[in-house]
Amino acid sequence: YVPMLGVVDRSPPAAPSIDLNFSGSELTITVSRPDRQTDVLGPAPLKRYTLKSPRTPWHRTVSEGGGNLGEIPQLQTDGDQFTYEFPADGDYVITLNGEITDLAGRVYAITGTYDVTIANVLDIETSLLPGTPFEVGNSLPIGLRVMPGLPATINYEVKHIAPDGEITARTFSGKANQEGWWDGDGEFFQFEQDGEYRVDVEARHTDNANNMWVGRLTFGSAVATPEPPVILHGRRGASAVSEIPTAWALSKNITDPNADHIQLPYLSGDIMWGQNKGQLKDSVALATSIQMVNETHPLISRVREQADTVSTGISKENLIKVGQMPFGTSIKPGIVGKVDGVDLWAYSYASVQRPGI
Repeated sequence: YVPMLGVVDRSPPAAPSIDLNFSGSELTITVSRPDRQTDVLGPAPLKRYTLKSPRTPWHRTVSEGGGNLGEIPQLQTDGDQFTYEFPADGDYVITLNGEITDLAGRVYAITGTYDVTIANVLDIETSLLPGTPFEVGNSLPIGLRVMPGLPATINYEVKHIAPDGEITARTFSGKANQEGWWDGDGEFFQFEQDGEYRVDVEARHTDNANNMWVGRLTFGSAVATPEPPVILHGRRGASAVSEIPTAWALSKNITDPNADHIQLPYLSGDIMWGQNKGQLKDSVALATSIQMVNETHPLISRVREQADTVSTGISKENLIKVGQMPFGTSIKPGIVGKVDGVDLWAYSYASVQRPGI
């Protein structure tokens, strides 16, 4: 699969961004099996570029606007050279090694190593709702249930990444009971510093018939300071308007000719109701803003400097007064030179981040 070649705007299908030359391609796949034997598929050439655009039950494209991964492109052979049936349950390592050229003669490597487990699937439900944010001093509870209920062996790892990049990791191990419940032996992980956290869970069991059952779950979120210098908001009203609108409005009453999409609600807890008709239809701009709480914080000076308000048509100072400073990341490309007549592009990223990240 080559997902980044499927970035299109509006209506797929679209021509891939690279003109591939399939006559200059070859791929070998090596499969390392749990019984220590090795199977080799290929080498064989790739023959075609195929895609399938995701569709709704009503045969509409999933997203009909904006640059997005609107397709699922794949490079394929014209036969079954890479068809493989796993002979048994267990842990496999799959290695890809190949290349393909484009019509200009540039070579693109096709490489990667993938750990694959063949087993029956265990569903994992942690005691913690995945993605829950924490504050400094909070504790992350350890515990989970596996379904179907089996006495699986549990490996539960928590990593905390501090603003300076220092990582604190702790692994909790145990075994679920016959109903698939594990209480974490009463353990917990306490956050002593702000930053981010990541949880990696694996549950593994082999039943009496020697069938393997495996489940994995990975999630994470932020660990915030109790008194942050900013508050994250959505934005008021529609985008591209010439002045700051009210926090609540009906799209049919928006008369500004520049109004584009409805934005995420500004106030926490607000709900946006959409419909597939009218001036703005149900298009939503996933834009956010920040309210500055502590303007003496070093982060705030970076926010004021880097925030881009041009697209809003409203002055930066007015947006600061109403607590709606735009928050986002922009890309500014520029040609920095040529190699063999080909332009080299450099991309600078302007983003608002915590110091040290």
